[in-house]
Order: sequence, then structure tokens, then C-alpha cells
Amino acid sequence: NTRAPFVEPPKRSRGHRYYALEPDPRVNFVLNNANLSNPPMVPVLCPRRFEEQMNAASFFFLTRKVAIDVPKRTLFLPKVCDVYRRDFGQGDPLDTAQYCLQFLDEEM
Repeated sequence: NTRAPFVEPPKRSRGHRYYALEPDPRVNFVLNNANLSNPPMVPVLCPRRFEEQMNAASFFFLTRKVAIDVPKRTLFLPKVCDVYRRDFGQGDPLDTAQYCLQFLDEEM
């Protein structure tokens, strides 16, 4: 098959102006890919409230999925953090943990 698996945009399309300049790890907490560990629905994001919505979705996801065992000094992260660990830094578990903890309450 020599055809591309996509449709070419119209020549006058300006869709290329809307690509992400940097990857945003929060998208891992927003998108639903049919795993049980994902949120029950995908929010509709709007440009004016994008940051607020991404942070809220990350907070909601992580507060339900992160567990801390204080006596064992162990942090349990959702599977999505392992699968996409390179999105959170260089794939280092400590980078991933630090990234996730910024969205959680200190009381946790």
C-alpha cells in the first residue's frame, strides 16, 4: 500500500500553526485510552482555560490513582506513569514521582 494512512490537509490549511511546541506530560492524565486506570471521560478543553483544565484533570486523576505507604516509605504511581515515563523527564522514576507530586495535596 503506497497511500498514506491519513488525508492530506487542504493547501490553504493553517492547521500546522496549532501544534504543540513542547510535549505536555499532563496529557497522559487527561486522555482516556480504555484502561481501567484512566478517568471515566475525556474533558473538552478550551483555549482560554487550558492550563486550569489540564491541572485540574491531572489533580483529579492523580489523587485517585497515587497511593503512599508511609511506613514503607513507598509511592505507588499509576501504570500510565510507567508506560510513558519518558514524558516526565529522562524516564527516571524520581523525575516521574516529582512531576506527579506537584499536583497532589501535601496532606496526602
